[in-house]
Amino acid sequence: MQEAPHIGKLIKEELARQGRSVRWLAEQVGCTRQNMHYLLGRSFIYTDVLLKIIAVR
Repeated sequence: MQEAPHIGKLIKEELARQGRSVRWLAEQVGCTRQNMHYLLGRSFIYTDVLLKIIAVR
């Protein structure tokens, strides 16, 4: 069975690809930088938070 992807790692990789910081994403979503680092360190993210991140352009 294939292991599920680490969503936080994938989001960090995409931020790096776009040349954006975790601080920038935190500001867009409306949370603290520390909280965003915590969220991105997890292997899963709740759907409501993930939808906020996806909506950021």
